[in-house]
Amino acid sequence: MLACSVQPLRKIIARNIKNFRAQAGITQTQLGEKIGYKEETARKMIAAYEAAEDPEATRMPRPDQFEKLAEALKKPVWAFFMDTKTLADHIAEKGTSTEIGHVYSLAGAGAPKALTEYDPIESIVLPKELVKPNIALIKVAGDSMLPTIWKDAIVGVDTKDKKLVSGEIYAIWIPYEGAVIKRLYAKKDGVIVKSDNPRFPDDFFAYNELEETQHGETFLLGRVKWVLQGL
Repeated sequence: MLACSVQPLRKIIARNIKNFRAQAGITQTQLGEKIGYKEETARKMIAAYEAAEDPEATRMPRPDQFEKLAEALKKPVWAFFMDTKTLADHIAEKGTSTEIGHVYSLAGAGAPKALTEYDPIESIVLPKELVKPNIALIKVAGDSMLPTIWKDAIVGVDTKDKKLVSGEIYAIWIPYEGAVIKRLYAKKDGVIVKSDNPRFPDDFFAYNELEETQHGETFLLGRVKWVLQGL
């Protein structure tokens, strides 16, 4: 079975938190208190987590908070990241046409500034709206972004979206690794490069270091727009 994050991952997480809380029969305030918020802020924080229809109001839980949410709502951590509709459901629901998309692996360290290897490794059928000239289809090889993105997931990377927004997931170029998928946080003096899997350490690149390493070019290769991964 495939679960397809055709909708933004932020929206899927928000909807799942709301649905799981309703299934548990508890209020926003009660859930907030269960995961460690004080009474005066508990409802406000959970309401922000559940604001699926308003991207400006939605707040993503920190990676460590998903474990608390999972314990409070008696759900596995991975369930918060999964769109329960299959890819076929999305296609049938929207009545959309399909198109074959070519999937690539991330470029290694030997190909400066490249996002993907030259030859595709497989092809898949996707809703036509997801197969665009600026969207690169990437197969994720490792587990550094668990539980958000699983090994062998396919992600759609918008190669034209290179504006850095803290907390979002990007394909980036790291000299000693090549192209990788990471979550980024912009700070005053540089960028934190973070894996969602706590087993992997964070990296930090000062802005002047990035300029020297990348010969004045940004190390952003594109922003992850959607995720396709199996249950």
